[in-house]
This record gives sequence, C-alpha cells and structure tokens, in this order.
Amino acid sequence: MPFLKYNIKGLVKFLNPLIKKASRLAPADVITTIRLALDYDQFITQDEIPSADDMRIANLDQLELAAGEFDDIPAFLEHVDSFQGDEGNDESGCVLSTVHKSKGLEYTAVFVINMIDGLMPYKNGVLEDERSICIVATLSPIPL
Repeated sequence: MPFLKYNIKGLVKFLNPLIKKASRLAPADVITTIRLALDYDQFITQDEIPSADDMRIANLDQLELAAGEFDDIPAFLEHVDSFQGDEGNDESGCVLSTVHKSKGLEYTAVFVINMIDGLMPYKNGVLEDERSICIVATLSPIPL
C-alpha cells in the first residue's frame, strides 16, 4: 500500500499546479505537458523509444494537433462534446464502432481496421484473449 500512496501523492503533486494554470494554458500545451511529464508515449507503446509511425502515437499527435486549433480548454471540450451522440439517421451510411461495442450486433458487412500482427491482436496481450476479441469482430456480420 505505501507504493500506491507514494504514486498517488506524486500524481497529485504533478496535477495540482497543472490544474491551477489550466485556465491560462492552451489545450495543446496541456496535452504536451502530460505526454512529456508522464512519459505517456512510452507507457502506451511499452517501447523504450516509441516509434513515430505507431498508430497510438499518431492518434496522440492528431489529438494534439486538433487541440492546437483552440485557445482555451473549455472551447476545445465543447468542440469534442459536439461529436457525442452524432449518429445520424442515414440508412445508407455506415457505423464506425469498436469491436467491443459491436458485440451482439449484426451487420451485413464488417471491416476490421488494423488487423495487423502486433496491433490486433495486441503484441503484449494474452494471445487467447486477443483471439477472442478478433472472433467477436468477425462474427458480427449477418448472412446476405
């Protein structure tokens, strides 16, 4: 338990000044600070030196780039919130979903993005669990 207490104190020590300065910081600056201070890129890739072409790093880069379009955090969060629940009613459109959210649903066709060794199944995951996730993804279609 002391280890957990120590880490929580360290996180609070890092976050408190950031929270106090948040109203004066641009959203992209906050993201950059968190990525650098917590070595977040290395954490999510679990690599000593994260590769710039890693999909997770590219996603963080895109988030940071999008955040750079806004001067303050509330404006950025309002923009992000505007996408929630925006599912549309176009019957001829398509549904973009995670594998987990598609579980139990049926579609005429399913396209699984990033079904590349090391990305899916995830290279550091438990192989049987990762296989199960892939099976869920591929069992979603209904026969034509």
